[in-house]
Amino acid sequence: MHDSGWFVLLPIHLLTTYDVPWVPTRYELITHIMRIARIGPNDVFYDLGCGDGRVVIEAAKRGAKAVCIEIREDLLRQAKENAKKACVYEIFQFFIFVS
Repeated sequence: MHDSGWFVLLPIHLLTTYDVPWVPTRYELITHIMRIARIGPNDVFYDLGCGDGRVVIEAAKRGAKAVCIEIREDLLRQAKENAKKACVYEIFQFFIFVS
């Protein structure tokens, strides 16, 4: 099996609990994602499980409207702060998912 280093294998019990593990996306992978998806000003980028917002912030920097959805309030707060620091907060929509 080829290991590209992009994905992390997690024990299945971690994926079936409410406390979902957050595995940050590496910045070099974000650039790759944006290039492949050709994200631009005519796009709306939805990030389900946005974590600290790093992927959706890059989409917003490229002009896309950004929708950040997260289950953890602490990570959503961090995503909002990071969007403000990146000067893209005004084109974001933030949602907390409550089960």
